Amino acid sequence: SFGSWTHNTRAKFKKQQARDGGPTPLWKKRIEQLESLGCIWDLQEHVWNEMIEELRHYKDTHGNCRVPHNYPENKPLEQWVASTRWKLKKIRESDPESRDPLMQARIDELGSLGFDWNPPVGGASGSCQDQPQIIQQFSARTGSRGGTR
Repeated sequence: SFGSWTHNTRAKFKKQQARDGGPTPLWKKRIEQLESLGCIWDLQEHVWNEMIEELRHYKDTHGNCRVPHNYPENKPLEQWVASTRWKLKKIRESDPESRDPLMQARIDELGSLGFDWNPPVGGASGSCQDQPQIIQQFSARTGSRGGTR
């Protein structure tokens, strides 16, 4: 299948790149041909770069990196931010000496964007300070006392 071929070709590419003297002339030609077709050699790195660009765009538009839960405008970004926060937060809390340099570079890149590792409880884009005002607005609109008796 195409998926198996792609996987095997990426594995062979990594071996060729690690080879003393670099890829063989035949592989250099294959690499050039595949790259001209838009081949992505490192899928994880590609996804990371795409999502970082999406996050930069979100920050430029909204002024922060707190992509809200249930963000319909860009569901993949919402999911990526949530999973990245969870994964990298655990690494951030680990011993700095034992961190993978690539993971540390990603943590630093997010930090340079102002990534919020601990978003407010009231929602990723909300603020806990806004909660009393939200409850008052709800009470005024519905006549409810916000769950009090």
